[in-house]
Amino acid sequence: MGEVDELLIDNTYSRLMDHVTSINVACGGHAGDMNMMTKIIQIAKTKDVKIGAHPSYPDR
Repeated sequence: MGEVDELLIDNTYSRLMDHVTSINVACGGHAGDMNMMTKIIQIAKTKDVKIGAHPSYPDR
């Protein structure tokens, strides 16, 4: 999660977290950035969703 700004803005990420127990967060290599990571992690914590890192590759 955290690759597409629009999915954060329209609450899609938040709604998806209602149906999962863990997520991987894009860490800025391919997609995402520090701001997006922070927001996704904050949402996950409020929903008791476990967090993993998806470092990817710097190919953007």
